[in-house]
Amino acid sequence: MYNQQFNKNNPLLIIAPHLEYPTINGADISLDRLGKYFSEYLPYVDIIATNQIIRYQNKEIITITKFDNKVRNKKSAALYTLIFRTNYLKEKFNTVRYKNILNNYLDSNPSTLNILCSFFYSADFLSEHIKKNNFCMIWTHNDDYKFFRGFYKSSNFMVKLTSYISIKWLRNFIQNNKDYFLLLHVDDNDIIGYNKEHKELHNLRVNIGTDIPDCKIKNNDTNLDEVLSLAFIGSLSVQMNVDALSFFSEKFYKLVKAEFGEKLVIKVIGSNPMDEVVKLCSQNNWILKANVTDVEMRDLLISTTFTLLPFQYTNGAKLKMLFSLGNGIPFLATTTMENQLQNPPPYCLFSDDPVIWIDHINSLIKKSKSEQKNINEQIMAFAQQFSWDVSIKNLVTDLENNKLFNT
Repeated sequence: MYNQQFNKNNPLLIIAPHLEYPTINGADISLDRLGKYFSEYLPYVDIIATNQIIRYQNKEIITITKFDNKVRNKKSAALYTLIFRTNYLKEKFNTVRYKNILNNYLDSNPSTLNILCSFFYSADFLSEHIKKNNFCMIWTHNDDYKFFRGFYKSSNFMVKLTSYISIKWLRNFIQNNKDYFLLLHVDDNDIIGYNKEHKELHNLRVNIGTDIPDCKIKNNDTNLDEVLSLAFIGSLSVQMNVDALSFFSEKFYKLVKAEFGEKLVIKVIGSNPMDEVVKLCSQNNWILKANVTDVEMRDLLISTTFTLLPFQYTNGAKLKMLFSLGNGIPFLATTTMENQLQNPPPYCLFSDDPVIWIDHINSLIKKSKSEQKNINEQIMAFAQQFSWDVSIKNLVTDLENNKLFNT
């Protein structure tokens, strides 16, 4: 890694061409929180997002500098990928305008930085000189190999070809740049996946954080004898979440509905719902709440009994789990999620059996008000260990101690 080390005397630059404000999806939220909480330990943190530069200092936004920039649409990004034999995400987000903004920033700011790139494709902006003379990290978010291979099952040949070319670019980029970057992973399986493809990577496992409300969000006056509210929360334009909702509809919903009848309420909460999500909600009489504000989200969470995590694969799913815990709400999850959390708090379930889900729900409904309140408080207390404050404090300690290599 050219002997570059993390230095708390240097500011942090976060390169995140996908990051849009206000933050909605998990990747954007995590990058914003990294900037906010890292700024407690460094002179300042600058985030170059899709169309603005945010400066954090002591966990507060100091300046916002906006600029014109627009990411490419899906068809254009795919076309560029096929023509230039690159990477779909690179072609979608790495615009010429963004590159110029980043280069101007690097030319006019401190010569030595800590640099964190969001996803591999954003690291492609950096010149060899920059990579050699600064401490550079990549926040991988998930396993990009697994992400692109997921499209191999598509019936669209062009989608398959775009994914194949994207993986080829990814493999070449990592192989040619692995000595420049420390890779920050939020999941052990991601480390395993990348290590299968490459030798001698510089990996560090980090714990992703969650926001902990200042006050208890659960309303324990909810009458579970009258209303049973289950909520799915996530970006509704992401295929993983669409697949999870489809799986819930096919495997769990009918049996759960048969058990609890009219008192069952399913809420689907998230941003930019795909047509498939709208159709699922309509067919099943689920309540769809799209693009809600923070205040609206809080109101929706007040009456939620369980959150739903019916995932068949888990890229980015841990954020949803931690969000539930941070708000004192137990979850119903498939066993795919088990490796995301060891020793879960009370009334959080991992199971692929709808009957077990039903028994589990019934066991909570039968609890007294005081017992339900105690469960909610235990969950929130458990979640404190996953707060962003704790997560970034531990990460800074690991970086300072040069705990860099877990290959």
